[in-house]
Amino acid sequence: MKVICSFLAAVLMLVYFSSCQKGIDWELEDIVTNDSTDLSKIVVLDTTLATGQDTLFLLNFYYDNQKRKSGEDFTEIDNSTGMRYTFYYRYFYNNNDTMPYRASEKYSFSSDSLISHLSYANNFIVKDSTVDFISGSIDDIQVVYYSIISASRYLRRFVRYDPISGASTSLDSTHYHRTVNAGNLISGTDSTWQNAGTPILTRANSFQYTYDNKQNPLAPLSLWYLGYYENFDDQVFIDMGVNNLLSARFDNLLPPTSSESQNYSHIYNSLNYPMISIVNGGDGNKALYFYTRL
Repeated sequence: MKVICSFLAAVLMLVYFSSCQKGIDWELEDIVTNDSTDLSKIVVLDTTLATGQDTLFLLNFYYDNQKRKSGEDFTEIDNSTGMRYTFYYRYFYNNNDTMPYRASEKYSFSSDSLISHLSYANNFIVKDSTVDFISGSIDDIQVVYYSIISASRYLRRFVRYDPISGASTSLDSTHYHRTVNAGNLISGTDSTWQNAGTPILTRANSFQYTYDNKQNPLAPLSLWYLGYYENFDDQVFIDMGVNNLLSARFDNLLPPTSSESQNYSHIYNSLNYPMISIVNGGDGNKALYFYTRL
């Protein structure tokens, strides 16, 4: 349902919105002169495409009066058909809490929706109960449980509940190992086991990252620091750091094994926040950052 844009794998989830696509002319001066630290929008481009048809994704951020992230709109643009597809994410907080107790997901192209209720212990996500609605009726209930095994190891258990009988089915378990240095996720491994019947290893991945020493504008927008949990889908332990990625290597450890590497470069504003990011490899090869003052 959601696809990770390989260019902004650290930050973006793709979503879908339907409307007519028109060429977008993003003036560089609008970015260069905007020296602020509050991120309002990211535009992801494919510069191999013709100008006006090179916009792949749009990401807009919204805040409440306490400067907490209250929403995100993710839009994918299909330049071959001129269609847009958007997912709308909204976050709800109790009083002065910094982490939301509820999140919702809606779509411009469908009446379906999701509502997720979130539980914490010692500022760590321990439970995500998500209800899937189709045309206003409950279709599915999924609960994800999280636990800390050690300082660098975590466990996620994925359970589905029948909305009528309440019967539960344990779907899979994922073990995460993370190495963090100075606020940046440096390396890690993931292994997912299918729980139905005899446990089967269905996924085993590893990654390594390097960073610059400049400010990552997305770090304050991560709902849970270092991405222990991000939104309410599969982006658990997303690679979010306080600095900006310079290189990333991803390895699939199951046969047939494979590897993918990407290198990033950035142009910064006077406050050392990125205005432009460029990547070698991936769907989008250029990102433009727009800032506002809250």
